[in-house]
Amino acid sequence: VSVYAGHLLDLHADDAAEVLIKDATARNWDKHLAYLYGNLRDGDAVKQLETVEAWLQQYPNDSQLLLSAARLSMRNELWGKAKSYVEASIGQEATPESYQLLGLLCEKNEDAPLAMAAYRHGLNMLADKSGKPAVKAAIAITDDSKQEASNIKSASK
Repeated sequence: VSVYAGHLLDLHADDAAEVLIKDATARNWDKHLAYLYGNLRDGDAVKQLETVEAWLQQYPNDSQLLLSAARLSMRNELWGKAKSYVEASIGQEATPESYQLLGLLCEKNEDAPLAMAAYRHGLNMLADKSGKPAVKAAIAITDDSKQEASNIKSASK
């Protein structure tokens, strides 16, 4: 169900994805579906946030659900609420994505030093997973991209 919901979101079929996610989570809780729900771009953002906040009553420590609440709060331009949800999500399970959202919210609040610190922390988390420092990882990605581009050119000749 989550793969199908993800494809619906990729195809901008948000209405169908919303119905599918709500029906599936009513039958069997799935934190990944709750995460996808926060990626809805269309529909009634106020009602969607109310849905997520109702789910939070049952699953208050679900870091993915907290990220969804943060994203939907951002869609509703509830910046303080969004920041609180992101911080709560980080408290449960810090991820590069949660730090990216925190950085965006700090930018919105015109707090550039805190935004940079949040982005830096998220990048460092990514670098730690790859075992390479962030700068070396970025260089490796660039080098890989250049090699891939070269391979594509060679193949097309």
